[in-house]
Amino acid sequence: MQPHNTLVPDTFNYVPFPHSGPLHRDNGFVGFVGVILHVAAWVMAVILDIIIGAAIDQENSPGAFQYWYWGFIALMIGFLALVSVTIAHSVTDMFKIPEGGAPPFLMTLFIGGAQISLLLTLLQMVASTGQVADFFTYPNGTDGLPTMQEKADYRASQRGLMAVTLVCKCYIVNFLQNNQAWAGPADNYIPDKTIDRSSA
Repeated sequence: MQPHNTLVPDTFNYVPFPHSGPLHRDNGFVGFVGVILHVAAWVMAVILDIIIGAAIDQENSPGAFQYWYWGFIALMIGFLALVSVTIAHSVTDMFKIPEGGAPPFLMTLFIGGAQISLLLTLLQMVASTGQVADFFTYPNGTDGLPTMQEKADYRASQRGLMAVTLVCKCYIVNFLQNNQAWAGPADNYIPDKTIDRSSA
């Protein structure tokens, strides 16, 4: 029987396995769907975090802004690391990552970045509930200064964005962890040391 994570031909090896485990096996369509969902979660989380950060009133809510700032930094470290690894994997043979062969520090950057940002987003949501009046920088209303209803609508929309980006980050963490578990250890990373788990 074949080992747990025998690689399939390079035609399926367009992106490293943290994007989608099945992409490296015999079902390219399933892997393609996984990649699209994974990338969409990252992109939406980054874009929504930028929008949320611009709406926080830094003077009246410095603590909430600090939560956002460090959460965004952690998210971007993971995102940029993942983009860099994907590009290197896709365009060069020197930096190909075999299934299960991503260094632990890279997986920590990917998963940890999203987890840290997720936790700090949760703190932002709590802070926005406690400081209704001055948490956000409100845009001008239809007649100049925003009305109470316009402020309430704006708060609701921003909290909605926080909830969506929180969901995206949860999905990111689960995508990465599930792909990591699917790939398993790097049995094929070291020649002649492939482990057959068929009897396990």
